[in-house]
Amino acid sequence: AAFGKKLYEGFGAMTVDNTKISDFAAGLVFTGVICYLALGLNGIGALIVSQSAGLLVLNTANRHFGGVSGDIVGASNEIGRLAALMFIGGYVWMQ
Repeated sequence: AAFGKKLYEGFGAMTVDNTKISDFAAGLVFTGVICYLALGLNGIGALIVSQSAGLLVLNTANRHFGGVSGDIVGASNEIGRLAALMFIGGYVWMQ
């Protein structure tokens, strides 16, 4: 949401307006520490994959819809979570 443009007033607009790049960076560092403590480098890999998936959803929404709404914020959350779980499951399975 820190990198999005709001489509209309609502949850998405509230999230976009109130999320700064510094909030994103602080959350990313905190999450990175937790992921590393829980899963080591696999956790960092899962974090990178999930953030990439979320940014891909954001880029697609900005390009096709002209911005983000609350539905896009929720969808990026679910897609990022799925991408991380698939990375963890697939990567661990391949080792």
